[in-house]
Amino acid sequence: MKKFLIKKLPLIIIFGLITLSLFIASILKLNFEVVTPAAINSVDKFIVVENGYETKGSFNTTSVYHSSHVNALQFVLAKMAKSTITYKSSTIYDYSDPRNKYSGVVQKNVSITNSIISAYNEAEIPIDYSFEGLIIDLVYTYTPLSINVFDVISEVNGVSFKNEAEFLDLYNEERMKEEAYDEEKGIWAINLTINGKPQTIETAHYATLQNGTKYPVYGLSYYEYFKINYETLSPKITLSETSTGGPSGGLMQALAIFNALTPIDYSYGLKIAGTGTIDDNGNVGPIGGMYSKIFTAYYNQVDVFFVPYVEGEENTNYQDAIKAYEALGEPKSLKLVKVSTIDDAISYLKGLGE
Repeated sequence: MKKFLIKKLPLIIIFGLITLSLFIASILKLNFEVVTPAAINSVDKFIVVENGYETKGSFNTTSVYHSSHVNALQFVLAKMAKSTITYKSSTIYDYSDPRNKYSGVVQKNVSITNSIISAYNEAEIPIDYSFEGLIIDLVYTYTPLSINVFDVISEVNGVSFKNEAEFLDLYNEERMKEEAYDEEKGIWAINLTINGKPQTIETAHYATLQNGTKYPVYGLSYYEYFKINYETLSPKITLSETSTGGPSGGLMQALAIFNALTPIDYSYGLKIAGTGTIDDNGNVGPIGGMYSKIFTAYYNQVDVFFVPYVEGEENTNYQDAIKAYEALGEPKSLKLVKVSTIDDAISYLKGLGE
């Protein structure tokens, strides 16, 4: 036995080093995020139009898996996979913050509301809805503790606003005032009405202009928040819980609802997927994880995939989509379509029929 062990000692040492290396790699946390392909989800599983027109194909949202602060082994494996994205973890937000537990829920709820509004407007069906303010969807590491996800801001220093642009005008005017800064305490303060109650929000966090002027940064991440009068909505909508979160399903949700509201079936029996936020006016916005979402679409035999496109911007979702498409060998079975509005997507679908 002793002679056998001596003879096999080099192999034992090599095996031991490999095992030790794998063990260390599996517990060594890195400041990196990993995004991998996941699944598609048919919109009609969680949004149903009452007595809606038939859809022979399907409209699908697209998801990815996101892992934060991965270990060294996961990072190496991710680098070896052509379908995976790796990037450094952000230092400005922390998903482990309890306040961010329901961040994805807020974003999903907003996306559903916006998709219903934009779809009914596109179908020229009356819909009663109101602007309620700005809803907080995410807190940063420097966001004041008095602000939480789900909070709704409706006034700045007692003055209401009708949209994000008006809010920013009021907000920037107030936070740049000299009296907003307490030099002795080294903090800025601003008066906001949150959830219907006036509050004074304080921060010591600031940024600096090119001329050296400091201005406060309160760490506000938000969406415009609308409420729909579902009692008067016709046709009515039935919403069910969904396992996916985030805002990126907006466009596809709007297309699915629009298709159910109109007599022509613009799916033409195809499996249609895509991604992109949507606002109440039907504008499509960029999202994260685009590269891996193209792989998700390909692995799920998607026919047409809509990609958010912003004219003139570098490193856009569309550029990431093209990189993934090329990495897949430019499969003819998958068609990428860039869109900036819901009108763009509908025009493309109408063209399929022609």
